[in-house]
Amino acid sequence: MLQQNTEGVFNVIDYIATRNDPAKFTLPAPENVYDDEGNYVGPGAYRVFVRVVGKPGGSGKLSTCGENTYIDITGVTITETVCSMDYVTLTRTKTPKFTDVTRQLTTVRYDINGDGTIAQNERIDIFDATFGNYLWAYDNAGLKNVQLRFYPL
Repeated sequence: MLQQNTEGVFNVIDYIATRNDPAKFTLPAPENVYDDEGNYVGPGAYRVFVRVVGKPGGSGKLSTCGENTYIDITGVTITETVCSMDYVTLTRTKTPKFTDVTRQLTTVRYDINGDGTIAQNERIDIFDATFGNYLWAYDNAGLKNVQLRFYPL
């Protein structure tokens, strides 16, 4: 789970992630740069890098998602999660190196206008008011250690 920190601080609130209790981070708003057509141009406030460490083998996928919770007309609480179509594919290599994944981990790319196609400019920054919550979804297929680094600009 991602929470915005308005003081510009990166912080791990809860590092133990289980199926029923996710890890929690605070991050500043990314303030990414977009061109006049709404296409992502580059990072604004910070950059994010990832590398996979540990035994070779295995893979994973890291996606940024937005989540809204509401009560439907029958009184049932519904949580809808929309994950970005721009995600990070993780694989362990012989010599792990950090890779810039700022765009993938600070934005959600999805079908904003509902036309059935996802254009490059259909993207929002994390903490945009479109969603109530933001998170990183990690689909693990044998990777045990993934490191993230944050560099303020």
